[in-house]
Amino acid sequence: MRATLFVLLSFLCFNTADAIVKEASNFYYFASAALYPMVSYCALVLIFSRKLGGLKSIPQTQNKTLHFLRAVSGTTSFVCFVYAIQHITLAQTYTLFLTAPFWVSILSIFVFKASFKWHRWTAIILGFIGVLVVLRPGFIPLDTTSLVVLFAALCVSFYIVLTKKIGDQEPLINLILFPILMDIIFFSAILTVKGEWTLPQMEHFYLFGICGTFYFIAMILSSIGFSTGDSGMLAPLQYSQILWGVLIGYIFFNEIPENWTLLGAVIIVLSGIYLIHREHKMKHQK
Repeated sequence: MRATLFVLLSFLCFNTADAIVKEASNFYYFASAALYPMVSYCALVLIFSRKLGGLKSIPQTQNKTLHFLRAVSGTTSFVCFVYAIQHITLAQTYTLFLTAPFWVSILSIFVFKASFKWHRWTAIILGFIGVLVVLRPGFIPLDTTSLVVLFAALCVSFYIVLTKKIGDQEPLINLILFPILMDIIFFSAILTVKGEWTLPQMEHFYLFGICGTFYFIAMILSSIGFSTGDSGMLAPLQYSQILWGVLIGYIFFNEIPENWTLLGAVIIVLSGIYLIHREHKMKHQK
């Protein structure tokens, strides 16, 4: 129960931080709205680095190439995600973004030589039918922002697969700090190229600080929850982000999700939960 509570709260914290970035993008270029929370997040990671494995472990890692590729994948996903929440509702963004488990399963075939039976393929096909329900191609003009979110989901699936490839022997700080530094470098580069550098206004310093703190708390709660509970039972809780997204979008941004988005979300969630259940069951049968 404690692990479940921690994981649910971690996803709520992630959603809250994303909502703050969305709000900040009303005042700043999207790269600035994402960069300054990452700086705050990075500062907290460095402050508590000893608790996360220590900075000395970073240059000693034997997985530098994998860490680099993982960081690039995670940052690309985050850039696309932050761009998307400016233009479409949080509910639609999270619904499409949480197709990542289906992409992970497909990538596992090539990376880990995983073999799938009809149960998994059925779940994956139904999941992408849910995507078609949300997008409705041929019935409404195809929203390019939605395609950006799907690309973000694909990138984060590479991030997840590379995390599995690295394994659980790496100190936590290595898995956390590399992507954060890549985020900071990438967003700084975007601001430099675009000439959009804008320092935070004094009244917004606390906003970025709170946002970075929520990302840090989310990371801690998620790490504790998944390390102390049954990951197969906890993984479906990631779909709570759609619920949090709907509530936060409605309360703070007056976003009312379309019925088609809600229907697609139900199909994707049920398919995703079934996929995770089947993978968990297969793992315990080995």
